[in-house]
Amino acid sequence: MSFEFSEFLRKLSSDEQLYNGNGNPINSSLKRRVLGDITEGRSPLRSERLGYLFSKKYSKLYVTYHKFDSSGKLIKVTERLDPDTLLTNKTLEISLDDWVNNPNPQGLPKSNVQNGILYFWKPVENKVAWFYADADGANLDCDWDPLFSDAFIGVRVAKILEKALKDEPSY
Repeated sequence: MSFEFSEFLRKLSSDEQLYNGNGNPINSSLKRRVLGDITEGRSPLRSERLGYLFSKKYSKLYVTYHKFDSSGKLIKVTERLDPDTLLTNKTLEISLDDWVNNPNPQGLPKSNVQNGILYFWKPVENKVAWFYADADGANLDCDWDPLFSDAFIGVRVAKILEKALKDEPSY
């Protein structure tokens, strides 16, 4: 789920020790550089699709996303959007730090998120969320066309640990 994204940003900005795919510690300088690469307002455009899909049922807004269950397995869920979710567009008005340190249970900004410099576009039916930063600043956009595709939607390199592969059932 995109809660993993807000949690990732929170961990990058914290004093918590993080490790790379080889299990080696990541120094604080690299953490700051990665966080800056994702969130700082500058060119070129960098972005990540977050995996939220918003829908309506019986005039209530729902969100479909992925999260880890109690056993650590990644599952897809559809649930009513938390009532404490920010549902107003905020241009240059929400705090990245407050969002990532105090998200709602679905990883989105709460209705009482502190002021800051992050652009926020509210969830809209039949749209998806993505995070992007460019020369104008950083944006959390929850009203994006789910069919949109472009080369600027990037992905980070990930390494699968051998232990994870050994734990997977073979088919």
